[in-house]
Amino acid sequence: MEIKEKASDKVFKYIESKIIQGIWKQGDRIDSENQLAEELKVSRVSVREAIGKMVAMGVLSKKKGGGSFVEGLSPVGFMDSLIPFMILGEGDYIEILELRLALDVMGVTLFIQNSSKEVIDGLDKINSRMKEKKITPEEFFIQDMAFHKYIMKNCGNSLIYKVFEMILHVMGYHAKEQYFKLPLEERILEHNLIAEAIQKKDVEIAQIYMKRHLERTILDLKK
Repeated sequence: MEIKEKASDKVFKYIESKIIQGIWKQGDRIDSENQLAEELKVSRVSVREAIGKMVAMGVLSKKKGGGSFVEGLSPVGFMDSLIPFMILGEGDYIEILELRLALDVMGVTLFIQNSSKEVIDGLDKINSRMKEKKITPEEFFIQDMAFHKYIMKNCGNSLIYKVFEMILHVMGYHAKEQYFKLPLEERILEHNLIAEAIQKKDVEIAQIYMKRHLERTILDLKK
């Protein structure tokens, strides 16, 4: 049985396509609610719903008595607008880590290729804090996130960093309980191996250790 497309989704896609194709550019006023409703043969309620969603996402802006206008959004800015719409359910921590498996390996590759010795030394400072004898699981969680975030922030690709930042944002609210079930000693060793490979600028070994680190974490969570 074919699922009928929601009228508001139809309007959303129509406006989206006009912007992507460059028909409606930044600062342009889009068609009025009446025009859209007539063109797409939907109700004005559906048009308002679609426009409201795009305003919330920062794609459009509304001016009182003046209609709706296209905003200038970079890919990074568009990703920022998606954070409130990321609602995770039970068990999604593993899916986050599976996404990170690809993201972190690419991130560590670019980090080594694009970073100066001074920047790489900055990562060592974080790694040193992770190896402190009296570190608590809660403190390690903060340093763990800082370790990976530092790599992504300095990898030279703003989109990779933004996706990773979104992931951390969600993990901070939803993943801590599952995270604390993982063995601390193994994580300390794994981060140290990654940091050593980065110091040597050995891309292949850093990729292997990063991949093993996340694969082992996923395996532990599935047990």
